[in-house]
Amino acid sequence: MAAGYAREGNPEKAAGLYRQVLRMQPDNAEAQRALDSLPFAAKKDGFSSDMHKLLGLYGSGRLDEAKHEAERMTGLYPSQPMPHNLKGAIFMAQGQAEQAIDCIKTAVRLAPEYAEAWANLGSAQFDAGYEDEAVGSFRKALELDQSPALVASANRGLGKVLATQGKFSDARNAFEKALSLQPEDTVTRIALGMALRERGWLKESVDELEKALEFDPESSLAHLELGLSLRRLSRDEEGLEILQRGIELDPENATGHLYLGHFYLKMGDKEMGAKALRRCLELDPGSVEAQHFLNAAEGIQTASAPAEFVEKEFDDYSARFDQQLVGTLKYRGPAVLAEMLHEYGANEFASAVDLGCGTGLMGKELGEKTGYLLGVD
Repeated sequence: MAAGYAREGNPEKAAGLYRQVLRMQPDNAEAQRALDSLPFAAKKDGFSSDMHKLLGLYGSGRLDEAKHEAERMTGLYPSQPMPHNLKGAIFMAQGQAEQAIDCIKTAVRLAPEYAEAWANLGSAQFDAGYEDEAVGSFRKALELDQSPALVASANRGLGKVLATQGKFSDARNAFEKALSLQPEDTVTRIALGMALRERGWLKESVDELEKALEFDPESSLAHLELGLSLRRLSRDEEGLEILQRGIELDPENATGHLYLGHFYLKMGDKEMGAKALRRCLELDPGSVEAQHFLNAAEGIQTASAPAEFVEKEFDDYSARFDQQLVGTLKYRGPAVLAEMLHEYGANEFASAVDLGCGTGLMGKELGEKTGYLLGVD
């Protein structure tokens, strides 16, 4: 079939099929020769050695040299998608998401069935804040390639985006698909643990983060996030010990010192809390959250909390608000009202208005009983 696409003048589709064959059969010389013969594939023996050099520079973390080589290659082989894709990955590693998007879009334009590039595009779009576009790119990658490595990688990225959007059940499904293929992937397991915590599923969060530490006992991030989840469960002493171990493993991580400051302040130790927060600010001078809590610890009054901090607090808490309200505090107001309506035989309404609707808990109770429902918060 790939050869047929090539004869019909559709090298992109032919290349996609040849690459699928090579992922399953890396030693298939015939498929490799056919791929190399395509217009945008390796026309010269030098391309393979150039790519080997570029991958080596990138893999060893020599990003400035890798970027220079990628720029040389995209000029020398402009119809080759791989250098464009890798150039985008280098930009991502350097925190330049917009430039990464431009490069990777060139790669997928040259090879629309290049699944790895679509997955990289999703990561770059997520880094740049284009969440909906990132979801589309990850799903495109999953449509094109079902190889275990790609499916795991794309689902990991998809899960992170969906968790950020507050779609925690879908995020959990994506993370679990990735872990079913790569159960020892601590990066994905940590991301799942963090998403579970934000949803309010604290025990499950602790379970996943403890599993991450079983696979990688030296992971600073797993220690830090497990410590935070334990704090949310009020297991303060255990959480503090684990958090301190995470900071020992990565003492330059500002987030770890921020978490530590919160720990000490919750335990009533303002002196140690202020010390941790000052260290966070040394590492990350722009942390409005650390500055706000340091002011509180030192008794410095301000006119108001920083707007960025307030926005972050609302965003973070909104994801687990209903779970805490109904699950933890056992709030049953809407359910009680629905039971009272039923007792009085009031089971159907042409229309209803829910004043002070909040997150819509009453709306859920009335949804099947009314033809039109208006909520006013």
